[in-house]
Amino acid sequence: PINSGRVANMEDNDMREILFDILDAETSKEKIEKMRFYRDELDERTLGNIAAAFDVSGDCQSDDELFEQIVQDLTIKARYETDRLR
Repeated sequence: PINSGRVANMEDNDMREILFDILDAETSKEKIEKMRFYRDELDERTLGNIAAAFDVSGDCQSDDELFEQIVQDLTIKARYETDRLR
């Protein structure tokens, strides 16, 4: 197939946009919301990249476990974030 490289490239670009959208969220709460919004589109590689960026242990047995671990870690971080000025 001649276009298979182009399709894969488009998918990589889509995943990259999703990754940066999640990483660029300002608060942990926003990151969780974006993670849940994109849940069905997140592949193993993207979840691994998100886990690495958020310093989450990636020793999970499945994508679902890794997703839940990332959300759990972000939930803990969100508890300690504040909107107040320091």
